[in-house]
Formats: sequence, structure tokens, C-alpha cells
Amino acid sequence: SFNRLFYNITLIDYSICCYHQSEDNDNGINLLEEAYSLANESQNYYYSFCALVNLVSILTAKSIYNKAMVYVEMASKLVLENAIVIEEKYYMKGFCITPDGVDCEDIDLTYLYSVLQTRKGGLYFELGDFDNAIQSYTIAFSLFQFVEYSEIKSFIANSLAMILCKQNKFEQAVVFLTHCVNYYELNHPRSQHFITSLSNLAEAKLNLGLVYEAEALYKQALELSKKLNLPVNIAMINMEIAHIHISKNQITTAIENLNTALEMAQGINQVKMVMQCYRLLGICCMQNDIGKAYDYFMKAMFLAEEYNNKDELHFIYKEVSTYYRLTGDIPQAFSYFEKYTKLREDLFSQEADRKLRNLMVLYEVAEYKSKLEITTSKIKQLELELEIRTRELSAMVISIMEKQELVKLLEKGLTDILDKNPTQRDSEIRNFIRNLRKVGEAKQDWDEINKMFLEVHKDCVASIMKLAPDITPTELKTCILVRLSMSSKQIAQILKISERSVENHRNHARRKLGINKDLNLTTYLISLT
Repeated sequence: SFNRLFYNITLIDYSICCYHQSEDNDNGINLLEEAYSLANESQNYYYSFCALVNLVSILTAKSIYNKAMVYVEMASKLVLENAIVIEEKYYMKGFCITPDGVDCEDIDLTYLYSVLQTRKGGLYFELGDFDNAIQSYTIAFSLFQFVEYSEIKSFIANSLAMILCKQNKFEQAVVFLTHCVNYYELNHPRSQHFITSLSNLAEAKLNLGLVYEAEALYKQALELSKKLNLPVNIAMINMEIAHIHISKNQITTAIENLNTALEMAQGINQVKMVMQCYRLLGICCMQNDIGKAYDYFMKAMFLAEEYNNKDELHFIYKEVSTYYRLTGDIPQAFSYFEKYTKLREDLFSQEADRKLRNLMVLYEVAEYKSKLEITTSKIKQLELELEIRTRELSAMVISIMEKQELVKLLEKGLTDILDKNPTQRDSEIRNFIRNLRKVGEAKQDWDEINKMFLEVHKDCVASIMKLAPDITPTELKTCILVRLSMSSKQIAQILKISERSVENHRNHARRKLGINKDLNLTTYLISLT
């Protein structure tokens, strides 16, 4: 109904508002679960899918990855079973509010399906399953092929490239990052996204050993960052360029870049960048000014310990150990190296624990997916069996009707013989007709129909008996045959009663079942199964 659909849409829209008001995410989850339940109950597949995609988004934001992945699989199954593809776009049936009321139509869900694949890729990435992450992002990338989705496609290309870099597949990453750079250079040449794409492409090329190309890209990103006055970008890119100069042993130039980065980072209170700059400046000064190197290392270590940045601290311990080794203080060098190895082991242990937790989530999702596939397979098997049994039942009813037609023909033929050629065999022929009439009653055939109907549609009979406990056996038989879409004439032939009697039984059954005159009896009985 209109009210039900409107309520369903309102639930989804309001839950999205809750998502953007992050403190109310729990309420958003509850609303979306209710929206999914309502839409699924009314077979409004499009809104079921909408609810599931939004559930995935909220749960991902809350880092509830196991539940998010379950909803991803449910949404994927919904698309697989109910979507159609026309000219590379996905459509799914859904009810929409129109000026004329509520209409059922095929709704384009290509964009939403792409969003689902993007979320799925992000989830797999967070869980460390890079192969599945790449697969999902690749599907999303291929779906966003239309012009109106170009910007989103570039965002996905960047995400895909970052995963490829983590797998050391830098050549493939360069292809996707080049796509991003070309898009933003053409459409958004003065944007943060263009700077990010340039920096990421530079990093990928640097890993391929293309140092000069990487440096040129970093410098292009740096110039744009200065024009747009983006201090965070200026600091980060100066640090990256400093790394290149250190690798080329251009220490003086590296120190200039690091001092610029340090000044920017201090100005915007980016503590992590500040400690990284101090550490890198210490490394640069180790060659020419070892005393200054020590000062930089101590500043970096003080900040790392104060802010409990263990990742940066373990690098600093290693550099301080090197400093003491170069100055000949072996006990101190050993002490800091021991701190470095212990902290590295702690970090490795934490990372191992995180990976183990992620593997457990992936195992839970795989187990759920397996159960879902088994359940789907069983449902399909049961549907096939039901279809076969229904065909057998219909064939049996038709066979009985054909038998009765044959009996009538034989009866008529023998009656004609009696009328035209009365002989001493009259008595014998009359007995033969009586026997034929007994066959026509076909009580045994009716028992077979009833038995098979109970096998196929037992819920229907149980529902009729529950709703109308005072229904008579003949009225119940009439309902069963109506449920099989038999006409009053066909029912009359099978039950050996007049069509008028069939209509009376139908009306009595309608009254006892409480069906109003506007509702079709066959439709109502089908709904009981």
C-alpha cells in the first residue's frame, strides 16, 4: 500500500540522516533493519537492497566488519537472484510512488550496486584480504563506466591502486593512478584530489625505480599545494622529496626540504610529521654534524614517548643505537638496539593479533556464505519438487476428467443400443452401464487427488480448516479444486454434482472463510500456501 511504501522510504532516508549524525548510528542501524524487513516482506527488492547497502555503510563506519560483511553477502545474493542486466546496467523490481499511486517497475540500481562493491572492496582491504578487495574494486570500476560517474570512478581507481601498491604490483597501480591524474587534470586541476593522485603516482613510480619521473610529479604536486595554500600537503610532499634527495646523497637539499616541512608541520600542530622531520634531519646530520644529529633524535624521541607513538619510536631507537655505535659507546648502542627489537616484536605481535582477528571475521563470513548457498540450493530443490508434484496433480485431475468423458461416451453408446435394438441381452447391458457409472464416480481417484494435494499444499488445507472449522467435506473438496484453478464446470464433473451445486459450495466456503465479494477465491486460496 501507499502508506507502507512511504513509511519504508522514510525509514531509509531518516537512517541516512542518522549515519551522517555519527552519534546516532545505532538508531540508524535499527531503522534500516526494520526497513529491510518491511521491504523484504512485501517483495520490494529495490528498497531491500537500499536498506542493505546503507547498513553496510554504517556498520563499516563503526568498524563492525563481521556484521557488515554478512549484509554485503545478503545484498549480493539479492542482486544475483532478482536483478536483470540491460545494456550493462542493473535493474531490480521495486514499488515506487507515482502521481497515480503505487507502481511496480524496474529501477536502475547500477550506481547502488557499484557502491556496494566499493564498500565490499574497502571491507576486504581493512580485513587484509587484498585479492578479494581488488576483485570488488575492479567490478565497481567497470560499473562506473558512464560519463556521469567519472569522478567516482577515479576515486575507485585510486583505492584500487593503493591496494596494488601494498601487493608490490606497482606497474598495475601506475595504470590506475595515471587514469586518476588525467581525469583530475582535465576536470579539477586545482583540487586536493589532483594533488593526492600526483603524489600517489609519484610513489608508485619511485618504487619502480623511476626516480626522476617521481621527483617531477612530486614537484608538480608541491607547486599546486603552494598555490592552494595547503600546509599539510606542502609538509608531506617536502618530506617525500627529501627522501629522494637522501637516496641520491644530496644531503644539503634534503635538509632544506625537511626544514620547510618541519616549519609547516609545527605551524599546523602536526606532531607525527614533526617527529618524522626531526628523525630524518638526524639521519642527514649523521654524516657531517653528529652532535646536531643527537639533538634531533632526542627531540624526536621525546615527542614519540610523550604521544606514545610506538611505530615512530621504534625507528628512532634504531637510529639512536646507530648514533652510539658510531661514537663508540657500545653499551648504549646495545641498550637502544635492545629497546628497538623489543618494541618491534611488540608491534609485530599487535599486528599478528589484528590479522588473526581479521581472519576470524573472514572465516565467519565464509561460513555464513556457505550456509547461505546451501540454503539457496535447498530452496531451489524444494521449489523444483513442488513444481513437479503440482504438474503431476494437475495431470491426475485432467486424467480423471478425460476418464469421465470416456465413461459418458460409452454410457451414451450403450443407451443408444438399448433404444434401437431391444433384445434378451437388455439385462446384461443394464448391469454393464451400472458398473460404468461406478467407475465414473471415481472415489479412489478422488482419494489420490486429496492425498497428493495434501503433500503439495498441506499448509493450504490446514489454513482452511483453521479459518473455517465448520466447513463441510464437499466444500473443502470444492476449495481444493478451486485452488487448482478448476472451473465450476470441471469441478462439477469431478465431484459428480451440478454446476449450481458447485456455486453454492463456493459461496458457503467464501462466507465461512470471511472473504469479501471483491476478492477472488482462487487468489485468496493461493495466498494461504
